Amino acid sequence: LPAPIPHRQSDPGRPRGRGFLSATLRAVTEIEPTPNASAARLSGTAALSAVLAMVSLAACVTAAAAALLGFPAALAAIVVLPVLGLTAAVLGFTSLSIVRRSGGRVIGRVPALIGLFLGLTSAIIQGAFALSVLRVYFDLRNAAAPAVSRMVYAADRGDLSGLRATLSEKASADLTDARAAEFGAALRREAGTIAGAEVRLGTLIRTFEAGRRAARSGSVQPLAEGVLPKPVEIVGDRATLLAYVIVDQDALKKEQVKVADLLVVLPDGRGLTLMNDGPASSAAESLNLKIER
Repeated sequence: LPAPIPHRQSDPGRPRGRGFLSATLRAVTEIEPTPNASAARLSGTAALSAVLAMVSLAACVTAAAAALLGFPAALAAIVVLPVLGLTAAVLGFTSLSIVRRSGGRVIGRVPALIGLFLGLTSAIIQGAFALSVLRVYFDLRNAAAPAVSRMVYAADRGDLSGLRATLSEKASADLTDARAAEFGAALRREAGTIAGAEVRLGTLIRTFEAGRRAARSGSVQPLAEGVLPKPVEIVGDRATLLAYVIVDQDALKKEQVKVADLLVVLPDGRGLTLMNDGPASSAAESLNLKIER
């Protein structure tokens, strides 16, 4: 009989069967052992991301509260705060990648997630507000301000034909030469020689302040239907006056900017309107302004 084949003992350190493939893959992809928790360091980028996100959110709440308490200029800060939130989100995303690739040597996943999601959320909210403000600003600067500038420039110099050319058909028909002369004289008396009209971000802040004063007076009247006053500033060599222009909506549909009426807020709190009992009178009542006759 042939001699029995000796039984070969398996090497306990060598993987067998299907376990060999998995063991090989583990060996190829194995990351060096995770260090002790005491040896891991916090990612500075993750910490900075969380701090910037919280600062962005806190600054937004503070600016809104300051505006409601009587400091509307604080709203200007919200226009630039989205940059802070976006920076926090980018740093948070970068930190997550750093922590993931570190093999445990760097920690900070939680602050990175806070910075990413809180920064992104605050940036979206603040960005929507900033875009709406900028849209209103450019609409006023590029459309309303040039029309009012031509109108008050002509009124100041007694150019009645130039003044009527800026008005809607109804306003031009209703406006008398005597009233146009009175309006121009009142402008010169209050602001000096008129250079024109403009719109700045400060114009929107002054508008907010005027509306807040009217609300505090407790006698705010609703605007008449179809009256949509747009704020501008009339610039003279002695003063800059806040004004509200009423644009003719029918002309606007034809992509023409024609003035239906104008309300000028005088330094003593009275209102000066171009038309007697025109649509600007409704805006004056809404702002609790006594109209100069």
